[in-house]
Amino acid sequence: MNYLKVSIIILVWNNYRDTKECLESLEKITYPNYEVIIVDNASKDNSTQRIQKEFPLHTYLYNKDNLGFTGGNNVGMEYAIKKGTDFVLVLNNDVIVESNFLELLVDIASKNCNVGIVGPAIYLYHEPQKLCSAGYKINYWKRVTTELNRSPEPIEMDWVYGCCLLIKKEVINKIGYFYEPYFLSYEDTDYCVRAKKAGFKIVCEPTAKIWHKVGTTIKKNPVYFYYYFYRNKLLFIKRNAPFYVKFLFYFYFSLYLIFRITEKLVKKDTLIAFAMKDALFDFWRGNFGKKEIPS
Repeated sequence: MNYLKVSIIILVWNNYRDTKECLESLEKITYPNYEVIIVDNASKDNSTQRIQKEFPLHTYLYNKDNLGFTGGNNVGMEYAIKKGTDFVLVLNNDVIVESNFLELLVDIASKNCNVGIVGPAIYLYHEPQKLCSAGYKINYWKRVTTELNRSPEPIEMDWVYGCCLLIKKEVINKIGYFYEPYFLSYEDTDYCVRAKKAGFKIVCEPTAKIWHKVGTTIKKNPVYFYYYFYRNKLLFIKRNAPFYVKFLFYFYFSLYLIFRITEKLVKKDTLIAFAMKDALFDFWRGNFGKKEIPS
């Protein structure tokens, strides 16, 4: 049987324990033709060097600067494409995987020429039976709120969560890589929307399962989360929403953020209030990419 090659991209930034657990789960997968490419995003705790000593057979790429989720993963994706891979699997380092998850994802992608991106069912690490993500539909009129797919069968969606994305090389060759001005947050939604506009289907395969430590990054850096989430939500609308939605959304969401900023100031959550203010101001000023944020 011809097993297509999968390059698993794992981005690391100061997180030895979760990365190790993720790699240990990958060692148990049943799909035979894969490689692991670990991209270090300028970690300061030597976490990747420790990982490299324990898992020496993987490929290691070291960025001189923190390039964010977008730039860091793009480095790994570009490397994999140049080496002639068939699929890129973007995988967060704070997940563990079921042993057969990859063959299930590859199977549905390889049997359907129009399928460009496939995601698994994602369960909570600390509540293993609780489903938290299995594909979403976008409704711009509801402020980009989404609906969780709970179908037991593979189903076409608008986007699948970026902690685990199997992407065909044909998608990358046609639409390129993650849009780096996002830096962090909404880049996965944007990428799926771009792929769908280019004629590819986005599918969730619910029989493929992973478990995600949801909120780990948010708890460590809540100020970063608020800034990038709100700024990039506006950027996503600018890049993807129909023109007749944009202006109504801008008006509504700007008022909403002003209300939230005031609320945070009253509660003395000063750092978060200023992060939200900067998110709004930077969007209107056109300032995107990485932001130095006091925390």
